[in-house]
Amino acid sequence: KTAYEIRPRDWSSDVCSSDLRDLTINTSSSSASGGNITPGTTTNAAGQYLGALTLNALGSSSANDGIIKLNSNIQVDPQSARDAITIKSSDVRLNVSANTQFTFDTNVTAGNQAGNVNLSQATISGVNSGITVTIDTSSSTDGRAGGIELGGFSNAGG
Repeated sequence: KTAYEIRPRDWSSDVCSSDLRDLTINTSSSSASGGNITPGTTTNAAGQYLGALTLNALGSSSANDGIIKLNSNIQVDPQSARDAITIKSSDVRLNVSANTQFTFDTNVTAGNQAGNVNLSQATISGVNSGITVTIDTSSSTDGRAGGIELGGFSNAGG
């Protein structure tokens, strides 16, 4: 598939393995439109969480950013102080059912240090009403929680 049509169905079984810790999908363009990104599920079904996930669909201007469609929660476990979830696009759509919760979680095993969530270059909206967003960078074992950088939230998606 081209960089403009990346649609893995399930990161946990398709690409996560003990060898893969960080995943970056970069469809950005400094001179044209960024490509669209629709990632699959990010969980530990294959036995290990991703350490970090970066999605970048920035275009030459915010009007040219690619659309990032998030269809399910994002769960990573970096076990260190770094950006664990980074999303860059002015059009990030939470593509989930109405009246549900969407979670960004950077310490799903609750051990060691949680990672950061960097949404500073993102504008997030829901495609349905009543979506509750939770950003969890807590750490229950060592007290070293991750940081959070927020961009914009909108009702314009979808």
